Amino acid sequence: ALFRVGYAGEGAARAAAFLSLGSVLKHLADTYNCAILCVNQVTDVVSDTDDMRSRKVVPSLGLAWSNVINTRLFA
Repeated sequence: ALFRVGYAGEGAARAAAFLSLGSVLKHLADTYNCAILCVNQVTDVVSDTDDMRSRKVVPSLGLAWSNVINTRLFA
C-alpha cells in the first residue's frame, strides 16, 4: 500500500514515482528477458445511489499507473 498511503495528497510526486518505477521494471525485463508481474488492488466505489447488486470497483493505483504498464491480465 506504499503508493496509496505514502503519497496522500501528492499526485504529481506519486505519478513521477510510478514513471520511475515503471522505467526501472521495463529496463530489468528487457535486460534479463523476463516478465515482471505487478498486482494492482481494486477499491470499492461507494455512493448513496448504488445498490448492493451493482458493485463498482476501480484500480487503486489509478490512471497514472495504467499509462505505465504494457500488458493487462484479467482474472
